[in-house]
Amino acid sequence: MRRLKLAFLLLMVGMSLIAGGLPMQQAHAQSTASKAASDYLNQALDFMQENAVHANTLDWKTLRAQALERIQNAQVPADTYPTITWALQQLGDHHSFFLDPEAAKRNQQGYNNVFGLNMTDDGTITDIIAGGPADKAGNVRRGDIVQKINGIVLKDQQAINDSLRKNPSSATLSIQQRDRHRSFDVTLKLGPYESNKRPQARLVKPGIAYIELPAVMGGKMAEEYATIVQQEIQDLDQNNDIRGWIVDLRNNNGGNCWPMLAGIGPVVGEGKLGSFFTQGQAVGTWTYSNGKALSGDQVAAQVQHPYTLRHPLPPVAVLTSPITASSGEAVTIAFRGRPNTRSFGEPTYGVPTANYAQTLSDGAQIYLTVAIDADRTGKTYDSPISPDQGVHIDWATVYTQHDQVIKVAAQWLQHQPGR
Repeated sequence: MRRLKLAFLLLMVGMSLIAGGLPMQQAHAQSTASKAASDYLNQALDFMQENAVHANTLDWKTLRAQALERIQNAQVPADTYPTITWALQQLGDHHSFFLDPEAAKRNQQGYNNVFGLNMTDDGTITDIIAGGPADKAGNVRRGDIVQKINGIVLKDQQAINDSLRKNPSSATLSIQQRDRHRSFDVTLKLGPYESNKRPQARLVKPGIAYIELPAVMGGKMAEEYATIVQQEIQDLDQNNDIRGWIVDLRNNNGGNCWPMLAGIGPVVGEGKLGSFFTQGQAVGTWTYSNGKALSGDQVAAQVQHPYTLRHPLPPVAVLTSPITASSGEAVTIAFRGRPNTRSFGEPTYGVPTANYAQTLSDGAQIYLTVAIDADRTGKTYDSPISPDQGVHIDWATVYTQHDQVIKVAAQWLQHQPGR
């Protein structure tokens, strides 16, 4: 087992090391770029070659030669950023990515959703974060479709990112309203805000509780997330005779899975929830035990005063969508193989894999996929996860009384034993 992978899998997602500290013996191709630039790139490639989940399937001699050819005029580390991004794309895991120093800093502080909205690949807005730029604009709604950003079509992500770097204080979104009868432009004022949404729970029918588990990454919310989730669960459970739970992951596009698992622990139940697999071997088990989410035998997140349901091991309906990704998919998997559990909605995004964050010498970060997820039975996942029961999602009605996915899930719960 590679040392770095073991460290990641037994500790937690999102730990950082300093580049250059790995015991590598790679043959480095030569480049006419400056020594600072070529050394920086080679350190990044060393990290990828040693730890990428699909590293053994690649021709690294050719990949390194091509990468160094791409930086012939590079003078400083920043000149290699596009090539590092390119190299990560060659890994084929569809999950690894690169953040420049400024983006990495924002991410760690919890400022990781620039516009304050979630949207599908085709631009359909699935959620708007309270207090974010889109929310403050006042005229952006779930179900609307973003067609362009700063006049650039969505598929040209590189051009969009370049435009945002040139003018980081604002962005103009071209939007088609949900009924497709009107299009308009809205200029968002961009800036730091708490982009982690607060988990919320409510009663949807007598005896049926609903809790949304949103994404969480960095910032103050990451520290409080698990406690907030368990407090929401406790408040509902203590004041109602709850016999079934709906866990909504439809807008959970990832982040840190451990606060999510620690928070939802009373509902998912004690014991093994899943594991990480690499090279065909299980290398780290996820467990929930008395308020603790553990990776192996290491506590990754914890609630100081854990709650136990009045009716343990209740029936659970899990809601997913194409937005559900990464850590959101890990939570989806944690419910796979659990008794009295059924999933509803649409297939997940399709990156049920574990990333390790490597901090480079200038503060930039590589998020590298080092393992795939497996459920409690040992079944591995590396593609979109289909729900047990497909239900079309109308994003304009999500979270409202007209939310069809919640309705179908509640109907199933009403017919489960103990109701």
